[in-house]
Amino acid sequence: MGRLGGAAADEIVRLESVEEDVARGGTTAAGYLAALEEHLSARAAGAVALKTVVARRCGPGFDPARPSRGAVIAAAGRRLADPGRPLDHPVLLRHLLWTATAVARERGLSLQISTGYGPVAGPGHCDPALLAGFAEALGPAGVPLVLLHCHPFHRQAAHLAAGFPHVYLDAGSALIHCAGSAAGVVGELLDLLPFHKLMFGSHGRGVAETCHLAALRFRRGLGRALADRLEQGKWSAPDAARVAHMIGSDNARRVYRL
Repeated sequence: MGRLGGAAADEIVRLESVEEDVARGGTTAAGYLAALEEHLSARAAGAVALKTVVARRCGPGFDPARPSRGAVIAAAGRRLADPGRPLDHPVLLRHLLWTATAVARERGLSLQISTGYGPVAGPGHCDPALLAGFAEALGPAGVPLVLLHCHPFHRQAAHLAAGFPHVYLDAGSALIHCAGSAAGVVGELLDLLPFHKLMFGSHGRGVAETCHLAALRFRRGLGRALADRLEQGKWSAPDAARVAHMIGSDNARRVYRL
């Protein structure tokens, strides 16, 4: 992408893809834990963040508690009997999440978690509020946690991000779903979040037009939300410009160490 676009590009490693490579690689149940950590650490060496859809795959009953070693080995045995299927075992998904946390801490990376509703054909959805316990546990580890998408739970996500200094919000797909109501969503986030906690993300995928349209909607939504505050005399023009720069690039540069 960087080569074709004539710009810098950095990798965000998808955890489930790494796990699926490990499962297909012929490891044993006993060797699964070490193999997963080794492969994930190697893939993360040149990345700026790790990303997972574990919360969506587990669905609305997601419990992010760390599983026991014995439970992981038992689940790995069943997983390796059919390594070609997508990862959907809740014990292994939770183990993947905590393995990623250790790797992120070691390498100074952020951890992205997709929340809210996924694709129509997806397995479920996750209210970001379910991640409160996990977010609290991440605090001492110093790992930035970025909540992705969040639609239609952007208020809950904003509340969580406002309550923990290391939690951030990227509401990219929320604006794709809302389209003409993007200014209202951005406005609510500005009311609920500290300004250094919100980041732009397009969630563009597939055809390139999705990236363009998502960026366009975000710019228009943010512009309208800021204009409303200027018209009402709540903000000054320098304040609006500073917040726009923070959300548009400065926050991401800081969190992802770009």
